[in-house]
Amino acid sequence: SYQYDSLGRRVAKQSEIKGQTAHKRFLWQGLRMLREESPGQSSLYIYEPGSYAPLARVDEKEGEVENKVYYFHTDQI
Repeated sequence: SYQYDSLGRRVAKQSEIKGQTAHKRFLWQGLRMLREESPGQSSLYIYEPGSYAPLARVDEKEGEVENKVYYFHTDQI
């Protein structure tokens, strides 16, 4: 199931995986999704300055020393 705020942005998700309930929260900065958070893990989104175009996602896991960075690549054909 999902929860939305008054602006229609998804702020929470609850799902069942292999009999266990998983919770995820979504944090927003204006109309840009800033973070996704779930127990033990979070993802930070980095945007192009002054735009809504995401550049990268930084994943942090509890207990891990290094964060993982994933870059978004889009083709404007």
